[in-house]
Amino acid sequence: MTIKDTETEVCADIKRRQELGIAKYGTTVAQNPLELRQWLQHAYEEKLDDAVYMKRAIQQLDKIIDAGVASAINVDEIMAQVTSSLGSKLGNLDIGSIISPK
Repeated sequence: MTIKDTETEVCADIKRRQELGIAKYGTTVAQNPLELRQWLQHAYEEKLDDAVYMKRAIQQLDKIIDAGVASAINVDEIMAQVTSSLGSKLGNLDIGSIISPK
């Protein structure tokens, strides 16, 4: 896997999310008539979800560290997989598959 610059990947992710949102809701965020309170509630709920996903990733990483393979972890590869997995709610995160044996 080739590491792209972070900003380029974030821009591509935003574009994909916009396309998904338009397909799902039939409108863009700019065209959505929600009130400010509703936007803030949506953002708050997303942050709660983010906390759950990050805790799940931390728990999996802790299992690996507890197993004594922490020195073999390639942080760049883990971060790439975590980033790509966030869209799927970390359900497919398999840190064990990207750890090289000691």
